[in-house]
Amino acid sequence: MTAARYTPRTVADLTARPDIFGPTYWGGFDMDGNADVITGEIIENRDRLVADYHVEKLAGIRVDVPSTTGTELDHPEVYALRGGALLLICSNYGDTPPPAALGMFKTFPVYSSSCITYAQTFATARHLKAAIHAAGGEA
Repeated sequence: MTAARYTPRTVADLTARPDIFGPTYWGGFDMDGNADVITGEIIENRDRLVADYHVEKLAGIRVDVPSTTGTELDHPEVYALRGGALLLICSNYGDTPPPAALGMFKTFPVYSSSCITYAQTFATARHLKAAIHAAGGEA
């Protein structure tokens, strides 16, 4: 009798923390159809995100900022950090930056090799929501 082997089903399963990334849109991708853009580097960067920012869990805050001329907030994710702060990330295709009101900066890619990832931390949900509203969105 052969021992059963665990075969990852989604990209979240390939990270060290599928409990954090599994509920995200990104985490549900099937690796078979996305191996060209979700590389080993992207998987490693997801683990790095948890370590560098002290991510504890997905925050459960939905963010919607409409695209305006020259800005975009694509694939937003909000994470709860150790100590109570929040991390907002987005991964935009092309060179379109997020709205300036969010104060986001480029960081290592965590969505796909064809996206630029931006990040910003916020002390509280109130601060995050104020920035989202200032950018013309809702949270």
